[in-house]
Amino acid sequence: MTAIFANTLTLKDPENQEAAKDLEETITEAGAFMRRQPGFRNFRLVRSAKNPESYLIYAEWDDVQVLETAIAQPDVRSRAAHVRELTHGAPKIYEVVSAADLPA
Repeated sequence: MTAIFANTLTLKDPENQEAAKDLEETITEAGAFMRRQPGFRNFRLVRSAKNPESYLIYAEWDDVQVLETAIAQPDVRSRAAHVRELTHGAPKIYEVVSAADLPA
């Protein structure tokens, strides 16, 4: 069953533009690493249009097991620790129970 990793993040210091840039670079690098992992499907880092200190990480995987294996990797764990230094977050793993994809 398809698994989703979702994490809502808020910068601890929203006025610090360097922290925002650092966060975006760190998560983008983690996404590049994840792309090379078995079971990876897609990844998005999005920023709120109305509250630019708020972000959402969204990653789709073949199943929960491959997702949990990927996020247990030392590379991911070290980047996640850095993200926690910069933000307040709420990471969660979900299983897809319904979907409506757009036609090609």
